Amino acid sequence: MMVDINDIITKGEGALVEAKKSSKGLPDSLWESYSAFANTNGGIILLGVSEVDKKLVVSGVSDAQDKIKMLWNNLNNQQKVNLNILVERQVYIQTIDGKEIIVIEVPRADRRDKPIYINNDLQKGVYLR
Repeated sequence: MMVDINDIITKGEGALVEAKKSSKGLPDSLWESYSAFANTNGGIILLGVSEVDKKLVVSGVSDAQDKIKMLWNNLNNQQKVNLNILVERQVYIQTIDGKEIIVIEVPRADRRDKPIYINNDLQKGVYLR
């Protein structure tokens, strides 16, 4: 399900939307957002978009395909995330104003899979939104 990115960018960040600049590599805070969305009601993470004065600004990402590969590698590494609940269609590239961004649609985790935690730390690696 491709979401209307322009609509999301117009509305800005909220309970179900998180923007990450992602200039070099994947931002560390991406994993906290993944855990928080998975443990609550799900949400959308936009890589290559940042919040400036409460408005979302598209900066784009370089090497989008490489970043997606890095994302999948980390999602499938239990030292980083205890469980990958994403499927391929939930991670994709969209072009906005000639700049590529990565859209990650994080679903709500099934109650049997919760909590989703990061860095192999059940005590400090669980996040909620």
